[in-house]
Amino acid sequence: MIRMRLDSIEHTQEVLVRADVDKIWPPVETLFRKDPLLAQVYLLLDGECSQRGVVAALGAKGIEIHEATVSRKLATLRDWDLIQLVDSSGVERIYVPTRLEKILRLKKRVERLLLLIEKEDHAARD
Repeated sequence: MIRMRLDSIEHTQEVLVRADVDKIWPPVETLFRKDPLLAQVYLLLDGECSQRGVVAALGAKGIEIHEATVSRKLATLRDWDLIQLVDSSGVERIYVPTRLEKILRLKKRVERLLLLIEKEDHAARD
């Protein structure tokens, strides 16, 4: 009975958040537009990738970044409630996107935004 009630409350919250996507997404979009690297870090957080994993994954894409920089990016994402800590039992901390990702499909939005930024940058160079 209690579980059903909690599920109902969660569902209601999801519906309300989804209804406010036009208010929620623009500030997040602005944040990622100002710092596309932050968006790339966000996309790598899947519950398995650690801070060092983020550095390695970005390095594989030709983006050189220090762990301290990744640490600051993670702090920003936490401050915006876009990620949450799921494991700190080992040497490294593991993060995942918050429920906002599922509700608003943020990863898809961020991927599209990065493509748009890339196109805009390419057009500006031409």
